[in-house]
Amino acid sequence: HNNENFPIIDIKSSKAGDGHSLAITKCGKIFSWGDGDNGNLGHGTTTAEKRPTLIKELENVKVVNIAVGTKHSACVTSDGRVFTWGDSESDRLGHAVTRPVNGDTRKSRYPEVIKGINEAIQVACGAHHTLILDRRNNSVIYACGQASDGRLGFGLKSDVDIKHKLNAKLYKVKMKPFQNERILKIAASSSCSFALTYSGKVFSWGM
Repeated sequence: HNNENFPIIDIKSSKAGDGHSLAITKCGKIFSWGDGDNGNLGHGTTTAEKRPTLIKELENVKVVNIAVGTKHSACVTSDGRVFTWGDSESDRLGHAVTRPVNGDTRKSRYPEVIKGINEAIQVACGAHHTLILDRRNNSVIYACGQASDGRLGFGLKSDVDIKHKLNAKLYKVKMKPFQNERILKIAASSSCSFALTYSGKVFSWGM
């Protein structure tokens, strides 16, 4: 595709392994390229792409936000839904894998929606976890993935089997400092998470 017809407004790249990247255009199209071993490119294969390639599964939606982890990818659409794909180890995708990579149900080769999230405005991917910022209730943060080091924000320091009413694999970050704050942005790194509020405060958790 010609960049003149698809002006890029954001690019995200992973920082480990062979690496992969996502890009979104002004009109909401999403492209991916790089390593695809875990299905993290979203094209239904595990082959690498040397050039930005349109993710056809998301061709009929408008993507407004993107994020990449070490082995997984995520995006938010204009109607507030969140799609994730790639390696689902530790439930970092927030959903069960229905279209696996070569029969491996730990890896999703196509973008799949996270049920119960309808008003998302941003998604962030760490190496082994995912954060979602929801506009409801004065900004709510949801998290899924590896709980070790406290990166999910529940006061947990190890992976445990807990369930949230929205989704068996998606949990609500419960932190008292957020009660009187409206969250502007979120970010995730290898083993920690961050939130920036409209009042200029920065909260962090994890290691």
